[in-house]
Amino acid sequence: MERMQQNPDSIKTAIQLLFIAKGLEREGDHVTNIAEEVYLMVTGSPLQVPRTKPVSTQRI
Repeated sequence: MERMQQNPDSIKTAIQLLFIAKGLEREGDHVTNIAEEVYLMVTGSPLQVPRTKPVSTQRI
């Protein structure tokens, strides 16, 4: 917290990085969905492997 008080510009940068990370995560989800649809079209059966979720990196 003290570091942000000393350099308020770092808050803006940190927020921008969070939004970028969120966008990249959404894009990854979209790509995964497309890949699953392509697999279904090619094989004729849905992917049987369940999608695993990574361990959350959010702090409470």
